[in-house]
Amino acid sequence: MKVERIWWREIGAEDYYTMEKSSRGLRGRTTLEIRQIPDLMEFVGLDRNVSPEAWQDVRIVPRVVGDPDVSAPLVFKAHRRHGVYELHAQNRNDERHERHPAWLPLHGWPDLRIPTSVEDAKAVLAELGGLHV
Repeated sequence: MKVERIWWREIGAEDYYTMEKSSRGLRGRTTLEIRQIPDLMEFVGLDRNVSPEAWQDVRIVPRVVGDPDVSAPLVFKAHRRHGVYELHAQNRNDERHERHPAWLPLHGWPDLRIPTSVEDAKAVLAELGGLHV
């Protein structure tokens, strides 16, 4: 497999907490916001300077590094009003999640304790030395 492009985003404590916490309450329907719009646009082959009014949802089908036979769609939803793109349903503890397989323990995502708070998530990320999607 030849890697054509790489896009990544660092996961902060709030993101990690919402992506990993128990699915009670919000039922795991959490989003991951993407604020690096020019980089995302360039990654998906669009004009990096496109105005927010022209943003459209973007769907790609990336493979899992290390297991190229596994792929799944990622849908970046345009949220023009807030000036971000979003990946919806990222809580892996909800059976309805839409997380890419690369971001699951089977393919290397850390399978540590579920954080109990944002502060606890900070501690987990410190133990890991950081985390990216």
